[in-house]
Amino acid sequence: MNYYIIIIILILSIFIYYLFFLENYLFIKSSFLSQNDFYLLKSYLKNIHTFEENDEKKYHLLDIKKHKNIYDIIYQHPFLKKYIQKHFQKKLNYPSKPIEYRIYKNSSQSMGWHQDIQYLNHPYLECIFILDNSSSCNFYYIKNRTKHSYLQKENDFILLKPRDLIHNIDPIKNNSKEILKCIIDL
Repeated sequence: MNYYIIIIILILSIFIYYLFFLENYLFIKSSFLSQNDFYLLKSYLKNIHTFEENDEKKYHLLDIKKHKNIYDIIYQHPFLKKYIQKHFQKKLNYPSKPIEYRIYKNSSQSMGWHQDIQYLNHPYLECIFILDNSSSCNFYYIKNRTKHSYLQKENDFILLKPRDLIHNIDPIKNNSKEILKCIIDL
């Protein structure tokens, strides 16, 4: 009997933590790049033909030396540099982990509700840059104890903190979705 009480207390403690102690940091910038920069970036990515692959996606880790032009478009972006300086009092530098170019395949399963895993030992932001979402899959998230929905669009730039925002993404049922996933070291 005491075992069940301990489990109930543990579950309630986790629930209270998620409701009241998460920051739920999320920033979405629509039309992040100018049209010229956006098409330039996509033209650079068209030259990538080698991918690793798993059940849900194809991906390519972009080496900073070979793809410096792609890194520059993102990490030298004036708005992003100002935003990071203003909100985090940090200078925007090139990341400690490579940018990942992902192409998601048709899938009958969503990612499920989750928080991004923190895989580095220092603070950072997860960045998702939407290159194409012809699948029209939605991004759902819980903020201030309310469920929200957002249709990710081409040229959206999304920032969130690992181990913080609880979110879910629809499965890709038609067409595909292309993103760049990267980090901003804080």
